[in-house]
Amino acid sequence: PAALTVFIDYCYDNYKSDYYDIVLWDHGGGPALGFGYDDRFEGDINLDMAELIKSFDDSKLINDGQKFEIIDFAACLMSSVEIVTALYDFADNLVLSSDIENGTGQYYTLVLEVLRKNPSMSGFELGKNIVDWFITFDNYKYGDSTTSTLSVINTDNYKKVTYSGTTYVILESGHDYSIDEHN
Repeated sequence: PAALTVFIDYCYDNYKSDYYDIVLWDHGGGPALGFGYDDRFEGDINLDMAELIKSFDDSKLINDGQKFEIIDFAACLMSSVEIVTALYDFADNLVLSSDIENGTGQYYTLVLEVLRKNPSMSGFELGKNIVDWFITFDNYKYGDSTTSTLSVINTDNYKKVTYSGTTYVILESGHDYSIDEHN
């Protein structure tokens, strides 16, 4: 977890901004297996959920009372209630897939072009563009998008509730934006 925290702190210290987004691109295993399998090392090769939480929680950005505008997992299997609950406090928006993301990842060239043309767009709108371009790119690259699943979740629409020692995140109001084109 320290490497991710050091990276977040380096960016926060050296690239001042009103908004911060982070893209975590690697293998995902959902709440059970975590994120970021490092094929070059044996043993503990990924960040489990507790380590992901610690990575964000220990960062200067979070400790200065800020949040990421977007945490984007360009990784498989990272959209679940457990992950939303774990990361809810660290970002205004989460971009996540509940299924497999193709090996080419998300198409950031066009997303960044849209952001360059409209730098005042909200994080949720940027997240919608990430989702839309992911589906469009899948359709172009693979001929259809029938296996594409990606969502942007605005955490303002959720309320964190603890009941009998267990924390839940409940959709309180509003809408999320997702495209799930599984047949």
